[in-house]
Amino acid sequence: MSSEQHLDKEYLSRDQVQDRLLQILLYFDGYCKEHGLRYWIAAGTLLGAVRHKGFIPWDDDVDVMMPRSDFEKLMASFNDPGDRFFLTDWNNSPISNPFPKLCDRQVFLESWGYEGVCDENLWVDIFPVDGAPDSFSEYRRWKKADRRLLYIAWAQTRKSQRLISKVAKKVVKPISKMFITYQKCMELINNRWKKLPFDESRFATCVGCDLNAKGYSYFPRECFDGSEQVEFCSHPLPAPKDYRKILEVTYGDYLSLPPEEERVDHGTRVWLA
Repeated sequence: MSSEQHLDKEYLSRDQVQDRLLQILLYFDGYCKEHGLRYWIAAGTLLGAVRHKGFIPWDDDVDVMMPRSDFEKLMASFNDPGDRFFLTDWNNSPISNPFPKLCDRQVFLESWGYEGVCDENLWVDIFPVDGAPDSFSEYRRWKKADRRLLYIAWAQTRKSQRLISKVAKKVVKPISKMFITYQKCMELINNRWKKLPFDESRFATCVGCDLNAKGYSYFPRECFDGSEQVEFCSHPLPAPKDYRKILEVTYGDYLSLPPEEERVDHGTRVWLA
């Protein structure tokens, strides 16, 4: 049933959204344990676990990350016998991010970039972790190339809010589609990072998870040498061994709350199917 058929939808509160997100996360945790797959909570979810022992109070999404080898096993074999949860990425959706999402069929969602473009379900983002170049300048060059491909893909798929973006989209979209599709852009991003095996590299990066102030996620690979359990909403979940270093690189003084004007969610609207 499409989201357009829910004309009388009642939006969930933030607490209700977080409860539904937790259900997806715990399902994912159980699936990875059952199938011997490595993963860690990531980004704002990791920060929430360390600083709040659960969700950041104003957050409305969940992030996890996996070494590329485990990630590819998940993508090749995932199956939910109950048919409630499913994986989606650029191959079966116009949502053009270089990582997949684990979605819940029981919960619909509208995000500003794709409202009216496609149906969406509440999700958990799954980021692959790859090796990164030894040279930070080379790493930055690769990331800039990623962003150029992302801008092309977003011009082809996402809605624009600012006038200058709308004008640019009208020019870029038809021209770019003559030479490259948004699906190919996502493939190129992932294929670039696959060249550096995670377990053999000195540095690592979380593909698509560039949330620190400079827009980069560049960590010593040894930060991921093993896992440590952290509390998230009264559940023990795996964090990278040196999660403190990862949080410091990503957020700086991660234990301090940001200014109130920065305590904002992602602006999504969520309701039950």
